[in-house]
Amino acid sequence: MRRQMHAGRPTHANSRRSREEQVHRRRFILIVSSLALLVVVTAAASYSSQEEVLAKVAPTDPGGSTTSQTPQVSPASGSYVADLTGPAAGSGATKIAVLTLEYDAETGTLSYMLDVTAELANPSVAAICQGSPGAKGTTVVTLFPGPTLAGSFSGVLAEGILADEDLVGPLRSSTVTDLVRLVDAGTAYATIGTTDFPIDAVRGQLGRLPPALPEAPDGDTSI
Repeated sequence: MRRQMHAGRPTHANSRRSREEQVHRRRFILIVSSLALLVVVTAAASYSSQEEVLAKVAPTDPGGSTTSQTPQVSPASGSYVADLTGPAAGSGATKIAVLTLEYDAETGTLSYMLDVTAELANPSVAAICQGSPGAKGTTVVTLFPGPTLAGSFSGVLAEGILADEDLVGPLRSSTVTDLVRLVDAGTAYATIGTTDFPIDAVRGQLGRLPPALPEAPDGDTSI
C-alpha cells in the first residue's frame, strides 16, 4: 500500500503542473487576444476620425467622388477697362488705346472693343495676357491677329464677343467666366504690338469699373 501511494504521488504532481500550465497558456492567449482586439479597435477609431476630417475638408459631389477644391463663385455682371500706354506713346506716356469689356453673368457672354484713341504706327497684334503689372505675361486670348496695318492707325482695332474656344495658353479648355475671374484678380492686361515694338508697344492692366450711381430724381439736389 505504501509503495502504491508513493508511486501515485508523481502522477498527481504532474497533473497539477499540467493544469497550471494550461491556465498560464489560457491567460497568455487571453492577454494576446485582448491586445489584438485593442489594436483593431484603435485602428478603426483612427480611420473613422480621418474619414470625418476628410468629409469636412473634401465635400462629396452627386457622383460620389470627393474634391478639396472650394466651389468658385461666379463673378457678377460688370464693365472692365484698360488704358494702354507704353514705348509707342513716346516719352509723354500718353494713353494710346482703351480696351473695354462687358460681362453678362446671366448669359455668360463677354464682349470687347479695342479702340485706338491716338495715332499708332503699324499695329500688328493685340491680345489679353495673364500677368501682373509690369511683368511679362502669357497670352490667353488674341483680339487682333493681324495682318499688320501699315501706316498710322486710329479707330476701333478689334471688337466682338469672346467664346470659350478663343481662349489659349493657361486658359485653354476654360471658359470666358474664368477669364473674368482672372481680370477680377488683377492679373490680366491688354497689349498691342507694332512692327517697331512687337511686344507691349502699349499695354494696360484691366480693372473692373465701379457700378454706375443711380440717377437722382428731378429736383433732388442732395449729394
